[in-house]
Amino acid sequence: MSQIIACIDASKSAHSVCDATAWCSQRLSAPALALHVLDKHESLALSDLTGAIGLGAREHLLKELAELDHQRAKLAMEQGKIMLAAAEAQMRKQGCLEVASRQLHASLPEALLDMAAHTRVVVLGRQGQSHERAQDAVGSQLETILRLSEHPVWVTPSEFVPPTRVTIAYDASPTAQRMLTRLAASPLLNDLPIQLLMAASDTPDHQAQLKAAQAELAEGAKTAQIQLTDDEPLGALREAASDPATLLCMGAFGHSRIREFLVGSTTNATLRHAHCSVLMVR
Repeated sequence: MSQIIACIDASKSAHSVCDATAWCSQRLSAPALALHVLDKHESLALSDLTGAIGLGAREHLLKELAELDHQRAKLAMEQGKIMLAAAEAQMRKQGCLEVASRQLHASLPEALLDMAAHTRVVVLGRQGQSHERAQDAVGSQLETILRLSEHPVWVTPSEFVPPTRVTIAYDASPTAQRMLTRLAASPLLNDLPIQLLMAASDTPDHQAQLKAAQAELAEGAKTAQIQLTDDEPLGALREAASDPATLLCMGAFGHSRIREFLVGSTTNATLRHAHCSVLMVR
């Protein structure tokens, strides 16, 4: 059965990830899984460790380093198990009836790819443990996951607020249309007020595209209001993401890496300044 995967680490966003996962799990009637990964450790090169010391001292040093490395790995594993137990308890407290946990030795993108066949939504914080001191940073693994994931990725801020309204950023692109079709058929947004937002000029074609999208949501028993704004897309998305009680749904990375390097990424810029949860579809 497809599950909601909560990607946790020792960062402060882990609590937010668990709360968002519990919310999704109940809305979708899907089981939740707390996932913790232990990145593969790269051992130091011999030349970096020995310098000009003798062979006997070198062998002794390497044995001590191997033992220290073993102890660090053991401690990291035990810490991960403690975090997973706490995550399970938190999600059960939030109303999840079916919760499991899993610890893997892999990078997070690799682990999620291996679990893709049994995944419905991936939930993770905007910043992992290594980036949480930089308030406006987007974790490097997050971008990789967004580019690789076949499933929606829910990105939480440091504090989760249950959504009371939804904004769907819609531009009639193939990515936006796939997102809209998926959301229309999903119970995730049931009974929530929805705003269909398009940042474009007010033309008959754009009005027709929004009304067609509105009709598709109505077929899925969802009521949406349409809004056409002539603001530039990034400004419109930032305004939509300024309310913590909003769930912003949008496509991820609509251009190549080269174009994003030259003109910037709307995806990254939106995530950096979002005060609300963002549901992204590649």
